[in-house]
Amino acid sequence: MSYLRWDSVDDPVIPITEIFRRIVQHWWSAVATGTSSTEEVYMNLDKIMRGLWIVLAMIQIAALPAQGQGDANASQAATPGVAIKLFDPNPHAPNQMLAQDINNVGEIVGYLGNEHNGHGFLRSKRGQYTEFFFPGTCFFTDQPCSYPVGLNDRGEIIGTTRFAIEPQAFLRKKDGSVTTLPASPGNSVPSPVSINNQGEIVGTYSRSNELGVHGFLLRGGEYTTIDFPGTATTVCTGINNSGLITGSYYENGTPHGFLWWRGSFIATFQVFESNGARATTPRAINDAGQVVGGYASSLRAGATFVRNLDATIRIVDLGALLQPIGGSGGIVTGINNQGDLVGYWGSGAGFSPIFGFLIPRGAGQPR
Repeated sequence: MSYLRWDSVDDPVIPITEIFRRIVQHWWSAVATGTSSTEEVYMNLDKIMRGLWIVLAMIQIAALPAQGQGDANASQAATPGVAIKLFDPNPHAPNQMLAQDINNVGEIVGYLGNEHNGHGFLRSKRGQYTEFFFPGTCFFTDQPCSYPVGLNDRGEIIGTTRFAIEPQAFLRKKDGSVTTLPASPGNSVPSPVSINNQGEIVGTYSRSNELGVHGFLLRGGEYTTIDFPGTATTVCTGINNSGLITGSYYENGTPHGFLWWRGSFIATFQVFESNGARATTPRAINDAGQVVGGYASSLRAGATFVRNLDATIRIVDLGALLQPIGGSGGIVTGINNQGDLVGYWGSGAGFSPIFGFLIPRGAGQPR
């Protein structure tokens, strides 16, 4: 008697086709070698297919978020426009969760705690959490502190630490190994914000002997400074897998959004309300060129925009979206190719406690 066997199922999508392939291969081999007749094979077809449907059902059940081991509302993750309050079942610092970025796999990165005891977290698509930190002690404390702010589809995470001697910028790989990013121009410590699948990193740096802030692109260990002409402050906040970069530059103290690609600023933009242009601060960009960010509004709390690549701008009523989970405003910090939005909001005095959120498909369709 011959047997059909497979060893492991890591991805629920790929093994389905593999199961079918191996069943067909098994049937053909059995008939060709004479271990089973054609009639015997087809007589067992109904039993095999029933067993296969049971396997597929088990895979679907296993793919559901693990209740009690992650977000209480994680099962709502596929409901467009319904906000989910992120919840770590074993937080290092209760009620201090700042979600920072989301990748195309659906993983979310951010940190728990404040400026003295920050711990990084990685939330899987199923709502399960892994905490981590950069080795070393934080400023004014003897505790480790890590502040991850960006990740790519390969599971690489970037962030900073606030060490007593000198801050550090780090890159954490999927296997958990951590390396320090090279010093930026002027031998200063960079502040990375976003990383794409090619390992290209954008962020900011400043020199101690001058005013203002510079944007940067770090690629292959080499820095490219990004400065908007005629301004002292340029901030890079997002890069997609095509190398398109977004951020803001400050003109007369007011931030404007920009797009930068292959050495040139290709667009600038601001959000307009009835009383004119508003201070506009992009925070992230996806592969469709959708930019998400905030703006200074006189009309609504948590003023959020999504700019499409065709230059149209959609206003997101963040306050209304977060109201069902107790939020009244907040900050969107990340967007992925599915249009999922992540960020955080505070409740109570002093913007504390702080909670993370996920809004599936909150950005709308790209244009």
